[in-house]
Order: sequence, then C-alpha cells, then structure tokens
Amino acid sequence: MLLVKKKKSMHCFIKIILLLLFLCSSLSPAISQLSKGGLPFSSVNEAKFDSIEVVSVLPQNNRALKSVYAPAPVSPSKNEALKFAHPLPLYNTIENSGSWTMVDDTTLVWRLAFQSKGAYSLSLLFDKFVMPPSGKLFVYNSDKSTILGAFTKLNNRDDSLFMTAPIAGDIICLEYTQSLSETVKPILSISQLNHDFLNVFKS
Repeated sequence: MLLVKKKKSMHCFIKIILLLLFLCSSLSPAISQLSKGGLPFSSVNEAKFDSIEVVSVLPQNNRALKSVYAPAPVSPSKNEALKFAHPLPLYNTIENSGSWTMVDDTTLVWRLAFQSKGAYSLSLLFDKFVMPPSGKLFVYNSDKSTILGAFTKLNNRDDSLFMTAPIAGDIICLEYTQSLSETVKPILSISQLNHDFLNVFKS
C-alpha cells in the first residue's frame, strides 16, 4: 500500500516537472507570472454582468493528437519536454472581441472566454500584453474554482509577450478591469490557445 502511494506521488511530481519544462521550453521569456492576488470584479458584482462571450475553436480529437505527439522521454541535453498541449492560432484582441461593462460609474470591465471542447486544460499566449497603471487581468475557469491573477503592469515586458499557466477544463475566461479615469490604453492581443490532450493535471 505504501509503495503504491509512493508511486502515485512520484507520478504527480514527474507531471509537474514536465509541465514546467514545457512552459520553459515553449516560451521561456514570457512565463514569469507575478501576481497580486485578489478576485475578479464579476465575482463580487455578478448581478451587474451579462453572460460572457465565448469564442469556440474547431473541435480537437485528443486520441489523434496523442498519436501526432507521440510521448517521448525528457532529454535534458536537448531541453525537450513531453508535449501535452496542441497550439491553436487565435486572432483576438481587446479591440475586436469580448464585451465591456461600466460598473458604478468608476470601473470598466472587459471579459472574453475561449472554449476548446474536450481539452483537459487550456492556456493562452499573448503576443501583445501591455497593462496600464490601473489595469488588472484575471484568468479563470468557467466556475471560477481556479483563478489566476491579478496580472498588472508589473507583468509588462520589453517584448510584450505573456503566457498564462494552464487552467483545468475546456473553457478559459479573461477578465480585465481598469479605472474609468485611466488615460493609458491597454493592449491585449491573444495569438494562441493551447489544448491539453494528455490531462496533465490528472493525479
């Protein structure tokens, strides 16, 4: 019994290491995720918001993806890691997608969600990520059981890249908040949705 528990613990540890290696090898400059904590505005003011807009990508076949990305052992010398997610191109920005809501004449909130049916988890790549002084970005799943953020101007980089950590489930939601008096315009451009076909979070 003890041996079985040890094997399960080691299995979970290996998956976590593989996940970190994948993120590092995929986009090492953009995975630094300083977070200020807190809750999305919609969590405490839910009655003031309509349903969130959901962008659905073409359905993916997890079994077929497993065949395409045949699992291979980690090769430290080549800095390779197990591929668990399939990248899907996106062309969504804060300008052409999502919806804005003004709350109490003091706060502006923008929200948008993405769905890739059958995904075990999802993550997003921003090719443009520039937050103004009052800007806050939260990332969460459909029932808000997992919330990442707030991401702020502290996450701005010279190359303007940013990548979220994977969130379990096949829907990932974005919520951006700023003061109504903010004079600096946010720049958010989402270029890639990563579809987890291996269930990296499975224990």
